[in-house]
Amino acid sequence: MADLSEEDTAMAARHLARVPETDLADLARLAPRIVTAATDVHEHGKLVLDEVLGQAGATLIDGGTSAEPHMLAKLALDERADAIALSMPPALW
Repeated sequence: MADLSEEDTAMAARHLARVPETDLADLARLAPRIVTAATDVHEHGKLVLDEVLGQAGATLIDGGTSAEPHMLAKLALDERADAIALSMPPALW
């Protein structure tokens, strides 16, 4: 996986800045286990997700890129994840 670019770092910081401090503190206290993945080979959205969720106190479980839904579900169950965060191209929204 690629390193976080300056642009991705800035995007993550902008997203974090919009979250109220009390919400970030609540999330950090919960310390959720979150599988993060991307639906295609473009990993930048996943990198931003990882940065935002990691800074917010989540434990990240790497679901990779070009992830298949059934594999993510299995990984989430095997790792006892609390959630799955998925990055996908806007064309698929």
